[in-house]
Amino acid sequence: MNLKKGKKILFLTVLGSVMIVGSGAFAGTTWSNEESKLLPGFNGSAYSSTQTKAQIGQAGLRMNATEGYEIDVRTEGTGQNGVNGSWTRNVKGGNTYSLSAPQQVGDQLRLHFSSNLLTFTSTNIVYQWRSN
Repeated sequence: MNLKKGKKILFLTVLGSVMIVGSGAFAGTTWSNEESKLLPGFNGSAYSSTQTKAQIGQAGLRMNATEGYEIDVRTEGTGQNGVNGSWTRNVKGGNTYSLSAPQQVGDQLRLHFSSNLLTFTSTNIVYQWRSN
């Protein structure tokens, strides 16, 4: 392998690494694409996509729709620490919420949605979120 080709491969490897690391940190500070989940009734659970926490602070939730039902939500650490935020109660569509996010920078987290015990039907929830 000649020296010019070796430098090119090294440059592309470093550039790729920077892009991957940068995109992981960036994901937590911007709103996710709109997500939709079916939340089962009777205290059922559903989970959002996973994001990497990029900075200290609360998570954000834009709850677009809950079909008129009130639900509960919290952040949930998915890594080795498994630290969870406190529950935010009575969440409804059409509102934006700040959620407790005690996880550390670099931790993987997701949102845990829960229906109320007396919600008898499944609920379609539509939202966007960011880890901080």
